[in-house]
Amino acid sequence: MFQECQSLYTEMAEYNAYQGSWFEKKKKETFPVKLKFGLEVCYSPEHEKDIEKIKSLYSFDFLAGSIHFIDGWAFSHLKQRWDKKDYDLKKLYTRYYEIMYKLVQSKLFSGLSHPNSLQCFGAYPEEDFSKEYDNIACALKANAMYVEESSGLAINYDDKELGMNKEMLKYMQLHDVSIITASDAHYPKDVGKLIPEMNVLLSKEIKRM
Repeated sequence: MFQECQSLYTEMAEYNAYQGSWFEKKKKETFPVKLKFGLEVCYSPEHEKDIEKIKSLYSFDFLAGSIHFIDGWAFSHLKQRWDKKDYDLKKLYTRYYEIMYKLVQSKLFSGLSHPNSLQCFGAYPEEDFSKEYDNIACALKANAMYVEESSGLAINYDDKELGMNKEMLKYMQLHDVSIITASDAHYPKDVGKLIPEMNVLLSKEIKRM
């Protein structure tokens, strides 16, 4: 199906009329799907120059930035579970959103992946972070970036909350940030899982506002 690979089929296409005709038809086939090539990249403020260097080496259609580490701590590893009672959640989320704001302001990325990933083991934000949500949403809009509404935590961590928390989502919609649904599938069978349900949630939030 790829134009770049046509030379691999020269002998086959010339073998007889049937094969030649089959190949010509295949070359003319079109599909209502456009593929884009990109990566999700782990962001840490101290590695901005490294990410910039990698980005300059390739022609990505998009580069999604995500946070999986807080000052070196890999908080989302399934084999390194943690309990919220052992942490100061206010301090933890304050730092998490501080890094997230830096990610957006770095101008290295097309979008922000799963902005709710710190709650992977049930540690939901308990304080009022509306100011942080507002700042992040404004920065996303100013930098023409999208944000993911991801079902990844529900799929991979059995999280009971689907997508962003309602307060964060409210500010994303309030500032008209582009929202893209994603399954963040770790296995092929989970690709696209729960996206229809997230679309329903998104439409309800828009109506509520």
